[in-house]
Amino acid sequence: MDFVASFSGGKDSTLSIIDMVKKGHRLVAILVAIQGKSSWVHQIDKSYFDRFADIFACQIIYIDSSKDDYDSEFVRGLTEAKSIGADVCIFGDINILDHVRWNESVSNKAGIIAYHPLLNRTSRSVVSEILELGIKSSIIKVRKDIDKIYIGSNIDKDFIGEFSSRYPDFDICGEKGEYHTRVDLDSLEDIISKIPCGGDLYFDNASTCFPKAPGVAGICSRFISDRSYSINRGTFRGAYDLSSDIIDHREDVLDLFGADKKSYECVFTNSATISINTILFGSLKRGDHIILDDKLHNSTWRVVNKLRADGVEVDYWKMKDSKYRIDDFRTLLRENTRMVFLTMVDNIAGAYIVDDIDDYGAFVSLVRGNNIVYAGDGVQLAIEREFSVDELGLDIFVATSHIGMMATEGLSYLIGKKEVLESIEPLFYGGTGSQSNLETMPETLPDKFEVGSINTTAIFSAIRSISYIRSRGVASIIEKKHRLAEHLRQGIKNIYGVRVIGDGSFCLVLADNDSNIDMSALMFMLDYQYNIKARVGVQCSKMANDHYESYPGGIRFSMGYFNTDRQVDYLIESIKSAIKSC
Repeated sequence: MDFVASFSGGKDSTLSIIDMVKKGHRLVAILVAIQGKSSWVHQIDKSYFDRFADIFACQIIYIDSSKDDYDSEFVRGLTEAKSIGADVCIFGDINILDHVRWNESVSNKAGIIAYHPLLNRTSRSVVSEILELGIKSSIIKVRKDIDKIYIGSNIDKDFIGEFSSRYPDFDICGEKGEYHTRVDLDSLEDIISKIPCGGDLYFDNASTCFPKAPGVAGICSRFISDRSYSINRGTFRGAYDLSSDIIDHREDVLDLFGADKKSYECVFTNSATISINTILFGSLKRGDHIILDDKLHNSTWRVVNKLRADGVEVDYWKMKDSKYRIDDFRTLLRENTRMVFLTMVDNIAGAYIVDDIDDYGAFVSLVRGNNIVYAGDGVQLAIEREFSVDELGLDIFVATSHIGMMATEGLSYLIGKKEVLESIEPLFYGGTGSQSNLETMPETLPDKFEVGSINTTAIFSAIRSISYIRSRGVASIIEKKHRLAEHLRQGIKNIYGVRVIGDGSFCLVLADNDSNIDMSALMFMLDYQYNIKARVGVQCSKMANDHYESYPGGIRFSMGYFNTDRQVDYLIESIKSAIKSC
C-alpha cells in the first residue's frame, strides 16, 4: 500500500512510518506543516526534511500553517498526496482523541483513509519500542511547565527514568506537548537499511522501472477486485465504461508522446518485441530493402536476421567519426528501400540517435522524399529525453509501459500513422470482440492488431503512472535521472581497472583493456555483499557491444526517478571497495 505521513520530524511520527515500512508498505510523501523557512511546531529547517525525503525516496508536500483556514490547507496537501498515489495518510498520535477525530475529518474531505499505527498503545510501550529500534532523538522544545534543562537531552533510558520520577503525572512520550523531539537521521537511515528490501539499491531501470509509480499497485489491485471485465466482450454498462477508459488512455499516450490524434493511432500489444515483430514481418517481403542502425536490440536484430534469411535485403548505417553521416546514408538507399528502422536510444549506453546524426532534419527530409517508412524503437526513449513523435518525423514508434513510464510489464504501445498501419499485415489472427461476423480480420484500427484479450490491468497501471509523471513533470523526471547518472559516471571514471561510458540515465562500467577484472564476479559481489541490483553482460544487444567495442559486456547501471544522491554515493564507494577485492 502507498501511504503519505503527517510528519513533524519527531520520534512518534517516525515510529509510525517505520511500522508501515516494516510491514511492506511504501511511503510516497510526507506532509510537513511549515512557518516561513522551518517547520511549524518543531521549528526544524527545511533541509532536514529534504534529507528525510532522500532516505525514503519520497516527495515532500508542505502545508502553510499561516493560512487562515488551516483545515482547508491540510486537505489540499492530502489531496495532492492522493493525486500521486497515496491511499492512506498515517498520523503519529497515540491517545488524544480530539486529534484523531480531526485527522479523520480532514482525511475524509480529501477522500483518503486516516490511519493511526500507534493508537491506543501506552506511551511507555511506544517509547520503549523507539529505544529498542535504535531511533535516536533529542528534545528541541519543552512546554512552559517543563524545566528547560531538558532541551538537548537524548531520549534514552536515563532520560525516561529521570523524567518519570520528576514529572510522574506527565506523559512520558510527550503526547500532550510536554516536549518535542527531532530524530537523528543517521540512526534512521541505519534502521531503514536493515529492513528487508529497505537496504536493497536498485539501479536496473533500463530493464524495468522499480519501484513503479506511486499508486500503480493500488490501482491494479482495485481494478482486479472491482472492474476486471473483458473489453469488447461485455454488453453491459460496466464494460462500456471500461472501454471508454481505454479509449481515453490511447489518447493520453498519443498526447504524452506528441503524436497528433488525427494522424496517428495507438495500438496495444503485449510487449515491445511483439510490436517490432508486427512492424517488420507485416511490412517487408522478399525483395524489399531495409536500412537500420548498428546498435539494435535483439528484439529487432533477430527479427531482421530471420527476414534476411527469407529474402529481405538488409543494410546497416554505421557511425563514422562519431556521427551517422547523411552522405553515408544516401549511399545505402535503393529503389526497393521500404523502411528505415532506428534505435532511438540504445540499450547499453543510452546514446540518443537524434544527437548522433550529423543533420537530423536533412535525414528526415531525405527519408520522406523517397517515400520510405521511418520507424523507431523508442523503448529506452520514453521519459528519457524530451521529444515529440511528430517533430521526430516518425511514421511508427514503439514504447512499453514498464520502461521509463513506471507502470507494469505486459503492455506495449505501437504508435503509427494511420495510413502506414493500414498497410501492415497483422502478425496474429483471431477474435477481436468486434465485427464478429467477418471470417477475416477486421481492417479497422486498432482492432486489426489487437487480437485476443488485451492486458487491461497493465493499461490501468499505465493510466496511474502517466498521471504521476504529469504531476512531477517529464522534464523534472528526466533531469533528476540524468543528474544522478552523471554523478555516478564522474564518481567512478578514475577508478583503476575500469572505464566508463554512458549518456542520459545510463552508466556502463567496463573492464579496462589492461585489467583482469571479471565484470560478472564484480556484479556478484555488488549484489551479495552490498545489496546492489544492476545488470551485467551483453544487455540484449550484441550489436551495441560491437559498436562500443565492449563485448562481452559490462555492468549497466541505469537510474530511475526514485534513486537518490545518497544511494549513488553508496554505489560509488561500493564499486571502489568491490574492485579492490576482485
